[in-house]
Amino acid sequence: MTDAKTALRKELTAVRRRLAAEGNQTRDAQILSNLVALDAYQCAEVLLCYHATAFEVGTVDLIRSALSDKKTVALPCCDPSTHTMSFYSFSDLSDLVPSHYGICEPPQTPERLVTDLSRAICIVPALSIDHAGNRLGYGGGYYDRFLAQNPSLMTIGLCYSECCRESIPAQIHDIPLRMVITEDGHRVIGQRRSLEENHAG
Repeated sequence: MTDAKTALRKELTAVRRRLAAEGNQTRDAQILSNLVALDAYQCAEVLLCYHATAFEVGTVDLIRSALSDKKTVALPCCDPSTHTMSFYSFSDLSDLVPSHYGICEPPQTPERLVTDLSRAICIVPALSIDHAGNRLGYGGGYYDRFLAQNPSLMTIGLCYSECCRESIPAQIHDIPLRMVITEDGHRVIGQRRSLEENHAG
């Protein structure tokens, strides 16, 4: 299975590079439009997001939109010594600094640590997502460990439609996503309840 995932990562990385070379602005804008139109986004008070690299679905405009909507916005900070991930809030993109991975992060001060996820949604990066919500990440396992500790969290994967697959090799520790958004629309996985339903009952 590891070999299968490695081969798929190589294939999809090449697809991502080609899409980036072609220009992803239109795709990214449509994905953002599809996301912010959802009740799950509108109801959320906390947005756990990621700061996209050059080959990922862009999130800077999403972050700006959420900050403008007065949501608490937080980005992940990874601890390689424990292989764990925590989310820290920030109020402006200028607050972010590059981590040792080269990815922008907020300052890791105690008052910025986000612990109340009762009205949060988590936007998850993915190389690919399949019809069951299985996600192909980058192999670090940080998101799977974080999501395993927060099983009720509403998770939304952003992915280009060309990178979605019918089936992705999955292991027991892989946590499927609850919703997938592409430039073509959104798809709810299984019979999971919406954010509004979760807080209604």
